[in-house]
Amino acid sequence: MLKDYSIVAWGGYQYFNEHIELIREKVKVEYIFGNLDYIKNKEDYKLLADKEKILELKNPFVIICLASVSEVSMAAKWCRDKKIPYCHMEFLFNKNGLSSKYLKAVGGKYTDWNQNTISISQRATDNIFIDVSNSKNADIHIENISVKERLKIKMLGHHGYLSIGEKTTVVFAFIVVNTYGKIIIGKDCMLAKAVSLMQSDQHLIFDRTTKKRINYPKDIVVGNHVWIGREVELLAGAEIGDGCVCGARTVTSGKFPTNAVLAGSPAKIIRENVIWARDLIETSDFDSLEQCKDQNGVIYQNNNENFPVNQKRKDPLEEMIIHLYQSGITTVGISKLIEKMYGQYYVPKEK
Repeated sequence: MLKDYSIVAWGGYQYFNEHIELIREKVKVEYIFGNLDYIKNKEDYKLLADKEKILELKNPFVIICLASVSEVSMAAKWCRDKKIPYCHMEFLFNKNGLSSKYLKAVGGKYTDWNQNTISISQRATDNIFIDVSNSKNADIHIENISVKERLKIKMLGHHGYLSIGEKTTVVFAFIVVNTYGKIIIGKDCMLAKAVSLMQSDQHLIFDRTTKKRINYPKDIVVGNHVWIGREVELLAGAEIGDGCVCGARTVTSGKFPTNAVLAGSPAKIIRENVIWARDLIETSDFDSLEQCKDQNGVIYQNNNENFPVNQKRKDPLEEMIIHLYQSGITTVGISKLIEKMYGQYYVPKEK
């Protein structure tokens, strides 16, 4: 992975030494830049008295071994300015997922050696963790969202896609995206505690007679200003329209229109033509929407935004073929993949 680089640990203090065994499992650190008075086991490394010395090394790669967000940000900026590749120390072993705290500190945009690309707003909260240890070519976009307890994101396989729109709030949620899968969450959504979004099963299911697979992954799309209640599970294929409310413990893989209340397992529409507001009943026991401070239910209803859940969806096979073609896969390779998935002959669905 990094064997052709001259590895520099920027820091070398307590934070570095606490994790040295994990670091050694991944790379051999040759150089350390930092305050030489505080560096332990100096004889194990070549010490750099000045960061400019990094520029003299052959193929330098900087591992930022600092805990302070401001210091991480400063080191990352220097590396970017000097066009030296770098990562934060915790990105190496990824034991709890990449922390949004350090992703923001290194500039909010990061691509690892497996070409997983993460873009996160500087205004997003720090308790977001993204696990890409079993993923390649994933694409993740997170706007200025707020997480009260924890948001855990797990990308699996390859070419997964996730986006979460601005002003979305989360108490505690778990999101899983698998190969070529997509999960799209719109703007100003509200996810309660123990919410789960999984666009793929983790194991294979086949038809007993034909022996053909029957549980291919499907995308999940959540519109704008959607309230997802406690312990809701959105599964492969779920599409929730703008302004919807998913009642507690709702489970669904279905498609639902805008401004509906869903409940049950499997979910059903129990009320239509609703608008909800974030105002708390305990302090704002209003009788009319006009009294509410939160008017986003009206704003997003009338903004005519072309959100995917309100559009006719493309055939998933068509989307996959386009993605493969854009990735440089030959038509022969695409044909072989289609035959593997659908059998020797693929019969298009009736329109």
